[in-house]
Amino acid sequence: MRHSPPALGIHTDTVAPYPADLTTPRQKRRRLPRFCCGQIVTAIGMTEPSGASDLATVRTTEGR
Repeated sequence: MRHSPPALGIHTDTVAPYPADLTTPRQKRRRLPRFCCGQIVTAIGMTEPSGASDLATVRTTEGR
């Protein structure tokens, strides 16, 4: 069994939902093909102090 590098899991499992769910159709047409075939490198950065290393626990609120 071959294991993928951790960066691949972050790319596909953690970062992928953001451009797939939160971008406009134009942005999707421009970025998703390159994202899916590995032509662009993705990353994610979170700065919420309560999040620590578990992004699933991050909670935010909107303010003016």
